Amino acid sequence: MMDEMTPNPKPAASQDLGLISRIINVFAAPQLTFRAVQIRPAWVIPLIVLILIGVLVGEVVGPIAMREQTEKAIDMLRARDMSQEQIDAAMQAMENNPMTKAMRHPVARALVIVLVSLLSVFFLAALWLLVGKVIFEGRVTFGQMLGLVTYHSFISTLGGLIKLPLMVAKSSVDVHFSLATFLNITPTGFLQNFFYALMSKIEIFSIWSLAVLAIGLAVLVSKPLKSVLPWVIGIYAIYYLGSSAFYALGAMLGGM
Repeated sequence: MMDEMTPNPKPAASQDLGLISRIINVFAAPQLTFRAVQIRPAWVIPLIVLILIGVLVGEVVGPIAMREQTEKAIDMLRARDMSQEQIDAAMQAMENNPMTKAMRHPVARALVIVLVSLLSVFFLAALWLLVGKVIFEGRVTFGQMLGLVTYHSFISTLGGLIKLPLMVAKSSVDVHFSLATFLNITPTGFLQNFFYALMSKIEIFSIWSLAVLAIGLAVLVSKPLKSVLPWVIGIYAIYYLGSSAFYALGAMLGGM
């Protein structure tokens, strides 16, 4: 079955698709989308769509996230047995921070989302181009990898849009459909924070997104999915472990 997803190295022109068909097929038949990307990357417009969605979501979620950040900061200061006067002074200093002031402005938040989105897409495209050329010896281009990263990102974007009403209803950004949902704990210490962060990354949309990325990479490098999937899983595993460790370390240091 996996071998059947491997494309012909020179797909026919009839396999090209329009923008709407490409986006639909990312969810329904991703190999068709990435065969079209192999012919014509066409990543600019879908990337603009993703960034616009990100900006709109950021405008809704941004104030919620900042309020939660403020509450967590106050809790950490109280955990250090600071007096109310000291807490008020620390919070006032945080409020006067130029970065904090900037992030309260909608235009500044939008610019940060645009910049981070562009940097992320180009970095990931470069990473998968390196993997495609060095490991799989594929005849792939940077434009094709930009198409791979852009189109597969619609999976996680869908997940974010589904979570958005729940975030608004709960007035919290801590909403996910991951294994962490089943952990009835309040993370304390490095190991608990690490395990919680790791479990929070293993959710239906992250698994779906990973699978679509592997299918797309297999199509573009003209290799069987069974050869590509272990590499994709391995690279994501390294990222998940590393980012969870950094999260746990930050939580531990913040609580000191």
